[in-house]
Amino acid sequence: MSGLTSRAIVVSIAFVFALQLCFAQESSMPYDQRIKGLEIGISTGYSWLNLESGRALLFDTNDLTQNEITVNEQASGINQEFDQSKAQIGLFANWNFSKRLSIGVQWDLLQQIEYRENAFITQSYLDSRGEISVNNSGRYAFGSTTDINVLWLSFKWSPIAFNLGKNHLSIYLKAAAGSSFYSLSNRIPDAFLSLDFMSPAAVGNFRLGPGEIVNQDFNQQAWAWQVGGGFSLRSTVIPGIRLGLFYSGLGSFIQQDVSPAELFVLTAVNSQANDQFINISSSQQARSLRSLSLAIEIFAW
Repeated sequence: MSGLTSRAIVVSIAFVFALQLCFAQESSMPYDQRIKGLEIGISTGYSWLNLESGRALLFDTNDLTQNEITVNEQASGINQEFDQSKAQIGLFANWNFSKRLSIGVQWDLLQQIEYRENAFITQSYLDSRGEISVNNSGRYAFGSTTDINVLWLSFKWSPIAFNLGKNHLSIYLKAAAGSSFYSLSNRIPDAFLSLDFMSPAAVGNFRLGPGEIVNQDFNQQAWAWQVGGGFSLRSTVIPGIRLGLFYSGLGSFIQQDVSPAELFVLTAVNSQANDQFINISSSQQARSLRSLSLAIEIFAW
């Protein structure tokens, strides 16, 4: 967690304590009456993330085997790395209708989620008569840093509550729906394509890269949902504390913007067969992101 985020948490907690001191003048009220109304707080915790399988980018080459050309050799591979856990912070405000039911709004932030992908492909075609041969190969390295802001509308229900002297412990269930806003910063620090072909009509050698750089920033929106529950402890003077475990669907997003879909392209024209090409493009695949998060909330009430 960055230093700026840590300072924001400290300032927010100090604000919650100060606000609780203002609310403390109502501590003489019966609990069932005092709990009705507004509560404001900060949440922080840890999320374990699961990204749907797939790819950000694709290699694409045309199928020359339809022209009586056989594949002589072919190899490919891909490697992916993804941040599977991340700290999160948030702010929330709830309105308690009673000691059992409340409705609220919440903002959560997940920062600097890193995704890296690199891949390679090599292909060699040769027809049975040896008149046409094609060799193509490519590689790329792709990286993406993502910040996710989520706005929630939530409902809480507390089916069980205990009075422990001046403290009040309850078990609550939560359901929420909202919208995720993805801010992606993409980079392609390395991309290389080569296409060699030979036929009675022509011979060609083409190269693109290495060192082609693509930097791109863009935003996406997706719908989100969350279910979970936990324990809530309220005291008469100090802020309340809530500990919960939540399972969330943060929506689906495309990691590489589809415009333009083709990032790098090599094409060779051959009069006796289809044009040969190899390119690197966006997969245009929406991948869903889900999380299991453990969060603690500190709130004034």
